Amino acid sequence: MSDAAKDLRLDEGEGGLSVYQIEGEEERREVAIRFVVTCRDRPPDPLDSVVFREELATNLGLAVVLAPRGDLEPFLDRKHCEIIGLTPELALRLARRSWPTGPAG
Repeated sequence: MSDAAKDLRLDEGEGGLSVYQIEGEEERREVAIRFVVTCRDRPPDPLDSVVFREELATNLGLAVVLAPRGDLEPFLDRKHCEIIGLTPELALRLARRSWPTGPAG
């Protein structure tokens, strides 16, 4: 589980963890495709995204806020959010809630 939490940690200088707010399976696919096509400079990893309910973060006391960046294509820019207040301990707790039985693979 600690490896999964590493994927949720903030990089140096980041104010929040980048996430995308989606509604339904169609938007999930659309975000994934647009992200890979417009934002990646390398092939996708086996686990490049995780879908979880916003409440998994907010119930930990984290804020999920809209955070348009301006450097994303318009659809992704409208959907871009950040999880604010993430600490290493909260990243571990969020990972446990996102993958209750551990990440597959």
